[in-house]
Amino acid sequence: MSVLRRLGDEPPPVLGVNLGRLGFMAAVGPDGLEEALERAVAGTLPESPRMMVKAVVRRRGKTVWLGHALNEFLLRSTHPGRILPLTVAVDGREVFSVAADGIIVSTPTGSTAYAFAAGGPILSPEMRVLEIVPVCAHLLVNRPLVLAADEVVTLRHGGGEAACLVGDGEVVTEAGAADEVELAASERVVHLLVAGPCRHAALGEKLGWGRMRGS
Repeated sequence: MSVLRRLGDEPPPVLGVNLGRLGFMAAVGPDGLEEALERAVAGTLPESPRMMVKAVVRRRGKTVWLGHALNEFLLRSTHPGRILPLTVAVDGREVFSVAADGIIVSTPTGSTAYAFAAGGPILSPEMRVLEIVPVCAHLLVNRPLVLAADEVVTLRHGGGEAACLVGDGEVVTEAGAADEVELAASERVVHLLVAGPCRHAALGEKLGWGRMRGS
């Protein structure tokens, strides 16, 4: 994921290779890599456009950091496991406050990553929406929220110390209690080359979903 962030505003098509167990985006394994590369060079692999999410950290109205992620951004305490008081606003209006380990703002591609592990829904990867998922929230009722891609999310935290912003699993910057973290659909689009089976069938297989006999 860190490679994708470094490919610039117009990244070339990307072919992912699955070297692990899940790999929702990377359906090609080492055994099928040679054939997939030949098809990629020949231009016969279909492309799947994926939106990215952009984060802007503002301090007293001034932008101090800006970056993009394919899966998600997470605002959490600099000390993992420590609860952080968080406020979530959409288009400038506060929606909810919560004490939690953090808040995830995810793309549909990221809905099968950290957001899924935190209890968020699985979204069709080519949709243009954003997903907000609290992490280990201290609430009796904790539900994720799915927003249209043109809505803007603003996160603030009330902790007495700096929080950190994590993009696709990598700490990218700190955010103080007076800072605002603004998240929105990025103008960047990543085109993933599709060389594996139907993504819905692969999803069921990797998550261990059962099937009726004879189906």
